[in-house]
Amino acid sequence: QAQFQKDNNAYNLGLWGDYMITDQWALGLGVGIGKDYFPPLTGTSWMVAPNASYFWKINDKFFVQNRLYFEIGDMAKDYSFYAIGYNPTINYKVTDNMFIGFSFGTFNYTKVKDIDGMFNFDINSAAGLSVSYKF
Repeated sequence: QAQFQKDNNAYNLGLWGDYMITDQWALGLGVGIGKDYFPPLTGTSWMVAPNASYFWKINDKFFVQNRLYFEIGDMAKDYSFYAIGYNPTINYKVTDNMFIGFSFGTFNYTKVKDIDGMFNFDINSAAGLSVSYKF
């Protein structure tokens, strides 16, 4: 899955891979690069995010992917961070193997290591677009 998210002056481009362990549950891993706006730190970041997803079928064409993730990475050159979050995505089935998704926000907690008091707890409306291919 390729995903693009934009919020304020920040963006993230990530690739996610999921392995279905049942018809509704998947385990996966995401990697990404982006530009963060997390005052006073701004700059390029990278991340790795193991995750678990639950898929809720609405009908034959639509389903919701509920992703819970743990993200670790590096921000603004020398500052590592971690984040725990939840990201729901509505997916539309284009073909049996291809899906287009729209995420309508995230709920997460982010902590920047080595900076006292530097954390962020937020619910945002960052829109995301994804294209998924099922093998």
